[in-house]
Amino acid sequence: MKGFARDTSAGIAVPMALISAMVFVMVGLAVDGSRAFLARDKFQAALDAAALAVGTTYDDDDALDTLATDFVARNFQMSGTTVNLVDVTATSEDVVVTGNFDLDTYFVQVFARDKLTLSAETEVKRAGGGLMVALVLDNTGSMWSNNNIGSLRGAAQTLVDNVFDGKTQEDDLRFAVVPYAAAVNPGAVADDIIAVPRPYGLSSQTDETAWKGCVSERWGANSLADTPASTATWTPYYYPDGVDNNYTPGNGASIVPGGVIDTNQITGPNIGCPSQILPLTSYKSQVDAALSAMRAWNRGGTLTDIGMAWGIRVLSPGAPYTESANHLDVKNNQPIWVSPRWRRAIVLMTDGESSFYNYPGRNGSDYNQEGTRPNDSHSSASDYTAYGRWNETGSNAKAIYDSAPGYVRADGSTDNTARGKMNRRIFDLCETAKSQGIVVYSVVFTSSVGPETREMYRACASDPGKYWYAPTQSALTTAFEQVGSDLSKLRITR
Repeated sequence: MKGFARDTSAGIAVPMALISAMVFVMVGLAVDGSRAFLARDKFQAALDAAALAVGTTYDDDDALDTLATDFVARNFQMSGTTVNLVDVTATSEDVVVTGNFDLDTYFVQVFARDKLTLSAETEVKRAGGGLMVALVLDNTGSMWSNNNIGSLRGAAQTLVDNVFDGKTQEDDLRFAVVPYAAAVNPGAVADDIIAVPRPYGLSSQTDETAWKGCVSERWGANSLADTPASTATWTPYYYPDGVDNNYTPGNGASIVPGGVIDTNQITGPNIGCPSQILPLTSYKSQVDAALSAMRAWNRGGTLTDIGMAWGIRVLSPGAPYTESANHLDVKNNQPIWVSPRWRRAIVLMTDGESSFYNYPGRNGSDYNQEGTRPNDSHSSASDYTAYGRWNETGSNAKAIYDSAPGYVRADGSTDNTARGKMNRRIFDLCETAKSQGIVVYSVVFTSSVGPETREMYRACASDPGKYWYAPTQSALTTAFEQVGSDLSKLRITR
C-alpha cells in the first residue's frame, strides 16, 4: 500500500512560493517606506533652514523663491531624489515654505510605481519688523471735564513709552499724532494745501489774530478721500466774527484764545482749532512734545470723521503727507509704506458722540465769566466748524452729511439721524483704513457715549479684541496700556 501513498511536495511548494513573494514584497515596502520617511525628514529640515533664511530677508517673491530653492538644494542631497518645487508665501508677519520631491523606489516598482512624490511645509514668524502708528485723539471741549485731557495725555504717553521701550529714536518705528476737535490743524503742510491766493496770509502758531493753520474741509467725494491738494484744495479755517464769536478781527485785546481755560466765552478766528498734526517721526521727543501740547478746545462739536480721515492721510504715501513714501526701510531700502517688513496702525479715540454743537448764549452758565467776552447763541445755526455751520444758508454742513447713508445698526436697522450719518462716515473710513492694511484700534472714553455708537466703534476696530470701552480715567489708562502691548507684539521685535 506504500506505493500508493500521495506525493505532497508540489502542494507545499506553491504556498511556500506565495509566502516567499509576500515576504519579499513586505521587506521591499519596508525598505522603500524607511527611505521615504528618511527622505521626508531630510527634506523637512531643508525647508526649515530655508524658511529661517527667508524670515530675515525682505525682497520680492521671485527673489525669495530663489533663495529658498538654493537653501533646499544645499541642505537636501540624497541619492534617488529629485526636488520638483520649492515655493515661498511671505507676509509682513509670516513665511510659509512648501515643497515636494520625487523618491525613486527599489521595490514598489513591482506595482508600477517607480517614484513616490512626497511633500512638506514649514512656517516661521518673521524676526523683526517696522511699525507706523497714527494716534487720532479727541481734543474737544468735553475733555476739560475732570481733566480728562490730562488723563488722555498721560495714557497716550504710557502707550508711546511702552512701544519705544526705552529708545529715544528707533529706525523701525514711526509715530504720528492727529488731534481733532471741530477742525484739524495739518501743521507744517497747511500753507501748501490751501487755495491761492491766501486771504488770511500764511499760518501762525503764535499770533492769535491770525490764521492758525486749521483747514475747512473739502466737499463731495474729496471730503474724506485721500486725494492731494492738486486734485482739490482746502481753504483756511477761520471762525467768523459775529454774535457767537464776539471779537474784532485783528484786535488782539478782543480775543480770548481757546485751549487755555474751560469756557465757551472764547473768541477769535481759531475757536475749535486744536494743536498741529505731528507727521510720522522716529524721534520719541517729538511725539512727547505733540502729546504734551494737546489741549481741550471748546465749541464747534465733535467731528471724529474728520480726525479719522486725517489719520489715514498721515500714514498713506500720497500728499499732503509723504513720510511713508520718503522714509526708507533700513533693511531693504524700500519706502516703508511698501516694505513687507512694515505694519500700519491707527488708534482712534473719542470721548463723545459725533455732533455739531450750538452754544446756548445767555443761557450758558459761563456767559458772564470773568476775563472773557460774552458770546450769544447764533440765531439759526450751530457753531462754526470745518464744514461750516449746520443749517445755515451758504455754509450748510448738513448737506455734506445728508449725502451720506445712515449707519446700519447691529440689529439690521438703519440710523438715518444726523448722528447715524456721521457714524456711517466714521465706519466707512475704518473700512477704508482696513482695506489698506491698516490695523484699527478704537477706544471709547467716558460713559456719555450711547450703546449704538459704542457698537459702531467696536465694528470699526479690526477685530473685537482691538476695541476698548473705557468709562473711567483708570480704564482709559488700562486701555492704552493694552493697545501699547498689542502694538509691541505687532512689531514682532527680536
